[in-house]
Amino acid sequence: MKQGILYSQEQIPAFECPSCNQGDMSPVGELKIRQIADARTGGDTRTILRSDLLCQNQECADVGILVMSGELYFDEGCGYEMLFTPTYINPAPDFFPLDPKYPYKIRMLLELVFSLFWVEQASCGNKLRVAVEELLTQLGIEQHRTKSGVAVLSSKGYPKPIPLQERLDKCKKLGKVERKCIGALEAIKWLGNESSHSADGVFQHTTYQAIMVFGAVLQQIYLGAALPEDMDFSVNNINFFYNPNEQKVRPKK
Repeated sequence: MKQGILYSQEQIPAFECPSCNQGDMSPVGELKIRQIADARTGGDTRTILRSDLLCQNQECADVGILVMSGELYFDEGCGYEMLFTPTYINPAPDFFPLDPKYPYKIRMLLELVFSLFWVEQASCGNKLRVAVEELLTQLGIEQHRTKSGVAVLSSKGYPKPIPLQERLDKCKKLGKVERKCIGALEAIKWLGNESSHSADGVFQHTTYQAIMVFGAVLQQIYLGAALPEDMDFSVNNINFFYNPNEQKVRPKK
């Protein structure tokens, strides 16, 4: 299961079961395909495909649902063909392993991020930004302002939050993680800001890059893994689209 891929009816994909990480979640039973009403599509022929999923590891045997959106595409060699792209998956595939060493709250947020990716990019980017906030909290970076050990309250009586950029700067100053990791988290912050405030939303490919960048940061912090060589390209690409201070030159790989 990959983002940005179109599948024919005969190529409905399987993916590693996120429950056991051993068997494949595969389509089972009859595929259910229904055409969407013309009033919704403006006259274009579009369909909805639904398939039940079953983990092939008998000790797990978890069940799920896959929903895909179909649209007619033309190829000179094959003519018109209905091709499908995922729009809802439950349980959603993991983009990277959620190691037990990762804090529980971060793992739960990432499960939601993985699920939202197939549904709505802005919501996915926003939730990934929340995961960055939670990571800083897990690293001991204060989340709310205090004075003499007492929480500073807003005019509405709630604890006043510390802006994410200020928390990232403090994390960098304290040397909690590598500076390159801080730069990566800052890029995700910009994507999250765009997700929250822009009516245009965000691109699926940059959301995917941000998810994988966050995974690389987690692996470095909690597993001691080296940061991947291509992470700089992904971070630069995210900044190109969403960092207002760096939208000058498209990065070259």
